[in-house]
Amino acid sequence: MKINGLHHVAIICSDYAASLKFYTHVLGFTVLAENFREETRSYKTDLALDDRYIIELFSFSDAPPRPSYPEARGLRHIAFEIDNIDEALAWLDSCGVAHEAVRLDGYTGKRFVFFEDPDRQPIEFYERYRLDGVSADTVCYVERNILPRYAAFDKAHREDHVRMVIEQSLRLADRMPHLDRDMVYVIAAFHDLGLANGRERHHLDSAVILAEDEYVKNFFTPGQIDLMCRAVEDHRASAKSCPRSEYGLVVAEADRFIDAGTIIRRTVQYGLANYPELDRDGHYRRTLAHLRDKYGPGGYLKIWIPWSDNAGRLEQLRAIIADKPRITAIFDRIFDEETEDRDQGRM
Repeated sequence: MKINGLHHVAIICSDYAASLKFYTHVLGFTVLAENFREETRSYKTDLALDDRYIIELFSFSDAPPRPSYPEARGLRHIAFEIDNIDEALAWLDSCGVAHEAVRLDGYTGKRFVFFEDPDRQPIEFYERYRLDGVSADTVCYVERNILPRYAAFDKAHREDHVRMVIEQSLRLADRMPHLDRDMVYVIAAFHDLGLANGRERHHLDSAVILAEDEYVKNFFTPGQIDLMCRAVEDHRASAKSCPRSEYGLVVAEADRFIDAGTIIRRTVQYGLANYPELDRDGHYRRTLAHLRDKYGPGGYLKIWIPWSDNAGRLEQLRAIIADKPRITAIFDRIFDEETEDRDQGRM
């Protein structure tokens, strides 16, 4: 058997007129078919986006309320991809639709936000991976030949990490329009390839790999390649000096994307992969020591772009590190999850 894809999502509403207005006027669906069924005194309406059937809207006035809060098992929410979350929020505000604050996906660096339909069905807007301004040929080459290499690295530096760095780099470059977006993209894509030769010199080895890449040599000028190599060399979090160019500032700041849960999890993952001789207490002490050395007050991690979101998130992370009961509880949960994965062979 082969599943071809998701066909549609069926939603039961209590107020048909209100829900139809919400899904058509607020979210922009169009009506493919609207059928009123006399035998049940209810509507069955098919809704589409760009002529693609997505939602089947039913009206049953006697249906029980949805147990969304606290969350129940089964369907959790419906997510729609959007191009620009700021424009989407402005539209929701103009329609009088309340929404939560924008959040960042700790694994991809993408922005998302939650709100509700008239029956409190949770809905999510998820901002798509934006590659506008980057050559289609470059994207195709990187997707086929560069990003797959990250599958061989430790769990903290696999494809989800490099995609996050690419996303954050391009987001930072949005506010620096004089930068070449192809260069920004390629720098982010190559920045950790040197891990194939080990961690200690990976930033230098990554620059060598970039400089020797045939596509790069054919697409960019020697001056651009030299600038990109220096940016890759400068991205390492333990670097004591400021990156030598704006391109270096961008990739270094993007690589420092600070999400407390993700950082703590990747610290645990790295410890499990590289210090198998440690027991649970040893991993806890190593995790805490690393977090303090890198992210604590006086830590070696530097925020190079003061207007980035990292400054505020760093303060939040420091508050967690300083709260022993809280950091211990987070470590225990993540350690149990990661060791369970290992025991079940899912590493």
